Order: sequence, then C-alpha cells, then structure tokens
Amino acid sequence: MLLILLLSSLIILVLYYLSVLFMDNKNIVEDGKKEFECGFRAENLSRLPFSMQFFSIALVFLIFDVELIIILPYIFNFNHMYMFSIMMILLYLGTLLEWMEGSLDWYY
Repeated sequence: MLLILLLSSLIILVLYYLSVLFMDNKNIVEDGKKEFECGFRAENLSRLPFSMQFFSIALVFLIFDVELIIILPYIFNFNHMYMFSIMMILLYLGTLLEWMEGSLDWYY
C-alpha cells in the first residue's frame, strides 16, 4: 500500500515538473488580458465588472433548488402531507418576499 502511494506521488511530481519545464511563460500574461465568456474586456486585474443583481438571483435560485431537493421525497410519501404543505408555504412566502423586496427585478 505504501509502495503504491509513493509510486503515484512520484509520477505526479515528475509530470508536474515536466509541465513546468515545457511551459511557455510569455502566454501567461497575455491570457489575462483576453475577454472571458461574459464578454467583459479586462482593463485591470480587479474584479469590478461584477453584477450584484446576478449574484442575488443566482443565490435565490440556489436556495430554491435546495428547497426543491428537500421537498421531492415528501411528494411521494402522503403520510407526511403536512410537512409538504409547510415547505410549500415557506417556498411561496420566500418568493413573495423576494418579489416584494425587489430582489428579483433586473436593472440594466
């Protein structure tokens, strides 16, 4: 077991040092100046083009996905219908609160 661990660690280190040896260093700086998938042109290294509206909507969707994962087992088990009803009411109230607060509005 120890021999396998040492052999795999040695292979990883050899591959790492080979990649560092053959790496072209001049392309590293140029890659940081290219456009990303979002289309923003990077003027400097700070992360200024960050949208808080996108973050809040992504966070709301993440919370709703987790709640959906919690709710799904109760859909098939009708003995716990009161728990399903409570979770659905909480999900509805959370959506209503986000909507009334204006967090779901998208501003340009």
